[in-house]
Amino acid sequence: MKKILTKVIAVLLVVLMAAVYVPVGELSSVFTVEASAATSSGSLGGNVKWSYDTKTKVIAVSGSGAMKDFKSATDGQNFHKLVIGSTQYPNKDATKIVINEGVTYIGQNAFRSLTGVKEVSIPSSVTSIGRSAFEGCSVLTTVNLTESLTSIGAYAFKSTKFASVKMPYSVKSVGEHAFNGVSGLKITCNYGDAAYNYCKTYNAAYTLRTPAVVCESSFDAAKNQIVLTVKVKDASGLNAANFTVTYNDAVKPVSTDYTVDDFDASSDVKTAVVYNETGKISIASIAQDCIPYAACGSQCSYTIATLTFTANSEADTADFTVTPTVMMANGSRVTASAASKSVDLHVYRETSVTPATCKTEGVRVYTCSLCGKVKKETIAKDPSNHEGGTELRGAVAATCTAKGYSGDTVCLGCGAVITAGKELDKTAHTYEVSESVASTCQEKGYTTYVCSVCGDTYTQEAAELGAHDYQAVVTEPTCTQAGYTIYTCSVCGDSYRGASVPALGHDYDENGVCKRCGDVNVVSVTFVDGSSWQVNEETGIILSTKTATAQSLLDSIVSGKWTTQTADGATLSGDAVLATGCVLKNENGKTYRIAILGDVNQDGKVAASDARIVLRTAASLEQINDVQKAAADCDYNGKISATDARKILRVAANLDKF
Repeated sequence: MKKILTKVIAVLLVVLMAAVYVPVGELSSVFTVEASAATSSGSLGGNVKWSYDTKTKVIAVSGSGAMKDFKSATDGQNFHKLVIGSTQYPNKDATKIVINEGVTYIGQNAFRSLTGVKEVSIPSSVTSIGRSAFEGCSVLTTVNLTESLTSIGAYAFKSTKFASVKMPYSVKSVGEHAFNGVSGLKITCNYGDAAYNYCKTYNAAYTLRTPAVVCESSFDAAKNQIVLTVKVKDASGLNAANFTVTYNDAVKPVSTDYTVDDFDASSDVKTAVVYNETGKISIASIAQDCIPYAACGSQCSYTIATLTFTANSEADTADFTVTPTVMMANGSRVTASAASKSVDLHVYRETSVTPATCKTEGVRVYTCSLCGKVKKETIAKDPSNHEGGTELRGAVAATCTAKGYSGDTVCLGCGAVITAGKELDKTAHTYEVSESVASTCQEKGYTTYVCSVCGDTYTQEAAELGAHDYQAVVTEPTCTQAGYTIYTCSVCGDSYRGASVPALGHDYDENGVCKRCGDVNVVSVTFVDGSSWQVNEETGIILSTKTATAQSLLDSIVSGKWTTQTADGATLSGDAVLATGCVLKNENGKTYRIAILGDVNQDGKVAASDARIVLRTAASLEQINDVQKAAADCDYNGKISATDARKILRVAANLDKF
């Protein structure tokens, strides 16, 4: 039996020594999750970190560069299997994911199967989403895909719950089954792009973007020419487009000598414009509605015509309207909005200004630098620009009997009140002493005051001298002497003593010294003969060679009123087992710290875990406080070594005693 126990001890020592010599780098890599009461945090590889708030249920990702890829949905390092303390987070708990600016890549399987997440916020810095990154987020309905995104990995959003996705133009690659299992999903895309090809391959519902016509224009004053540029936005994949360019016929803003390339100068000024195979512009009849068009790449805006006209001098503006007749996409007709533009044919410069005043309107004059035409603009009257000066009216000075008025500031030009006055409070009386009678011991004195302005009077009495005027002199109480107050009349010297204030008594600190007067009342603890308790007055530590209860400690003390407490100051019951770090305290504040020999981890027991701490301390891999050192020094040589650990292991196995 003894041999078996010896082998057990040997095995335990090997295990403990192995734990002691684990490289520091490997130990730090194990504990990548830092937990607190509300938040936890960790690394996602490189410069990317995560944090999780258990109160708001938000996963926040921050840093710069790419996240790492996770091996699978059950990878112990990803969020699906993340365990903090004794609770698994945030598989079903998290409701929102916020990825901050700076992160460029969302790793594969990173947020897979987070079944409580409803919303994901992606910044413009993200260019790629990895395989199965959000697969299985079964209630995910909201995510923003930015124009910086270029690729979406296979199965990235499989089995989520989107109603629709507006695919950015920047996306060049959509992986296999990226949106598989999303019931009712409709993807908005352009004909022939990556999203469109994905929808055709996997029979997913899609809708093509509706193109819009944009009409931009400018007026070249030096050449007296109007330049009209017609563009189609969101036109990716259109087979053909017929357009009509018309002018405001009532104005007739252009001459008949058109200087237009590729423009049909008919009397109605109409043309049809279509794409040809090389993407250039040509003219076709209105009846022609479909010409094949080559792949357009990733463009979302096309200039379909640039028209130049020479303006005449009969009009002030040139008004254009561009109307699409029909647009083809994937063999279907697509409607598009019309666009209108008005161009000012003059180059006006402000040449003079007559400011408006409170009486008259002002005038701003503009002159065309090309033809000299003048236009005027009326400036409304300016009530703040008064002419003719101002004066103060209705001012009344205040007195001690009547209120006054500061007066109104009035414009002499228009009579308007520029600044209204305000009421002035009555002034104070100007009192002077008219009669004064001093007090005597038997009679009161008085002083009569009269206002020099209005004659108002009042009298102020003075107390007779016979009344005592007691002044207090206080003697403060001390720790041993009562306090009191002596009252003395300043007129006649009469005095009496007030009620006493009891002595304060001594207020001893933990060393038995009074905080007020310095009186020393140190009481040391003394134990009965044969007890297991050893006192070190220099360190203030009481050491026991065996485990004990709080009551057994108190029963071993010769005299004095003592209590036992935890290290945090909580009073211990009599049957509570004492542990290293507990406190013994008397009524005067004298305290000792308790050390139980062998109980290094301060749990009140002697076990192999205490020996492990001793070994790590001896190897400088762990630090312990002085009371723990007292509990660990089993051979009383003032050093912590493997010998102490061996002693603890033998005592824990009941093979030895302290």
